[in-house]
Amino acid sequence: MHWHPNADEWNFFIKGRARITIFGAEGTARTFDYIPGDVGIVPRNMGHFVENIGDEPIEMLEVFKADEFRDFSLFQWMGETPKKLVVDHLFKDDPENGEIFWNKVKSAEKDEVTLPSFEDVASDAGREL
Repeated sequence: MHWHPNADEWNFFIKGRARITIFGAEGTARTFDYIPGDVGIVPRNMGHFVENIGDEPIEMLEVFKADEFRDFSLFQWMGETPKKLVVDHLFKDDPENGEIFWNKVKSAEKDEVTLPSFEDVASDAGREL
């Protein structure tokens, strides 16, 4: 679960079957299923996640109209929220599991976004989409 604070996310599905759930304000959500050739759009700042609902890996191209890629995960957000808010609200009647959960999110770090290696790009250069 994550969101992008600076751009809409456009998806072009190349391989596999995917499901994207998008969360809006006031507890609203929509779910969409995609197959190769489909295009999907996730509006900026709307939480979402992608599920593989097929038997093969998903291959999709994500496009952002922004000078830099930015995202923020739910895991990261919880790790930067005061412990009392997270544990007291999510684990009010289960402090033991609250501590286990907190120990997993308290050091949440941003997932590094990297460019593919030259070897990866070169090996994919001759492949048809």
